[in-house]
Amino acid sequence: STRRWFASLAMAAAAELGFARREMHSEKLAGTVKAFQRHIFLTWGLADEWPEDPFDGQHKGTLPVVLDEAICKAKKEINGKVRISLVERA
Repeated sequence: STRRWFASLAMAAAAELGFARREMHSEKLAGTVKAFQRHIFLTWGLADEWPEDPFDGQHKGTLPVVLDEAICKAKKEINGKVRISLVERA
């Protein structure tokens, strides 16, 4: 039945992508992320279309560069470190 097919598909996805993956809990994560006070996730295009360094000034006018420049200008008003991570749009 369709219900059984979806259930088996969900179980397979959980084994491959979920918390039951083989590599889960195989390494300690403590200390693997640098400290920062703010984290901005910017949804921007498709990862395959991103330049090698999207924050490079040569890409002036693109959203990542504009955001990075705005954060740099506002550094005095922003307390602490800010991290920007690009996220591929769905």
